[in-house]
Amino acid sequence: MRTEEDLLAIGGPGGALEAFVEAKKNGLVRAIGVTGHHDPAVLTRAVQEWPVDAVLLPVNPVEEVLGGFLTRTLAAARQKGIAVIGMKILGAGHFILPELGVTPELLIRYALSSGITVAIVGCATAEEVRTLAAAAAQPPLAEQEKSRLLHIFQPYAARLAFYRGVI
Repeated sequence: MRTEEDLLAIGGPGGALEAFVEAKKNGLVRAIGVTGHHDPAVLTRAVQEWPVDAVLLPVNPVEEVLGGFLTRTLAAARQKGIAVIGMKILGAGHFILPELGVTPELLIRYALSSGITVAIVGCATAEEVRTLAAAAAQPPLAEQEKSRLLHIFQPYAARLAFYRGVI
């Protein structure tokens, strides 16, 4: 989901959303989800207006600095009571900055402290799976840790949100 045109094409008469709703009604699927990582306003509208059960959205410090997905879309999903699936947690590895203390564990803890239902993180090795599993067992981020993390990303957030396109 990227644009207003996508919203109209998918959600309008004869759009794909009609087929999804019919499939759910007939027991072919249990849930309908929507995703987007380009424009938070578009994804928020889909969450608010469509009969969806889940939303997949970017959850990382860059997004909190920029606002949108974590301020509007997440709030709309919570208000509606639907599942929130976090993605882009490590920013394809670009957000991992060991020299500044930004580790995969810290980014996972950040995401899990954001009020999401589940976090989806790509792993390439068994060691990465072990690291991420261990991070999930850690306590939520303290406010001081969160502030420090956001401060690190503040100057670079717009450039690091590569998945949004032009900001």
